[in-house]
Amino acid sequence: MKLVFFGDSVTDAKHDINSDYPNLNLGLGYVLFAKAKLVENGYDFSVVNRGIAGQCTKELIERFERDVVSEQPDVLTMLVGANDFWFGLDLFRERYETLISLFKERLPNTKVILMQPFVLKGYHSDSRNGVYHKIREYAKIVDEIAEKYGYPYVELQKLLDEEAQKVGEEALLYDGIHPNVYGAKFLADKWFEVFRSIL
Repeated sequence: MKLVFFGDSVTDAKHDINSDYPNLNLGLGYVLFAKAKLVENGYDFSVVNRGIAGQCTKELIERFERDVVSEQPDVLTMLVGANDFWFGLDLFRERYETLISLFKERLPNTKVILMQPFVLKGYHSDSRNGVYHKIREYAKIVDEIAEKYGYPYVELQKLLDEEAQKVGEEALLYDGIHPNVYGAKFLADKWFEVFRSIL
């Protein structure tokens, strides 16, 4: 079974697609911990990281054939939205639904997991007059689309808010946007709960 993780910098996490070293292929984020979780639970599945830092839904649409269809994944996980707030909620919804249409048309037999974009207080998220905190509204759109199309999804914002009450925002997202080690493991654990439910 092959799993592809598709998204922006949270997925990318400085991975090196050309490296022969497996850890570098997966990056330093939740994808690496997702692979560890799979191995821990006895699943010998191939994992491919197709995240690119700084991208939004527009770029994901443009590279969908090259980076996803070419891999023919059994399971596709998508996490995107942290860079889409510049373009407005309506365009985000339109582009996200375009991606869903591509999934259905080009990968009809692939299982899809959607992950909410998220934000917490931090030096990056609080910059530019706190504009990044709009990401919470984009997370709600992912919820709505997941429900509309019947896709399993990972509801992260509420879970991160709750965990931040226990351990603090910086213990999860070092700048309010990007996970640190604990945050990446937290995301992977929540992803695995949904992944296991669709096997």
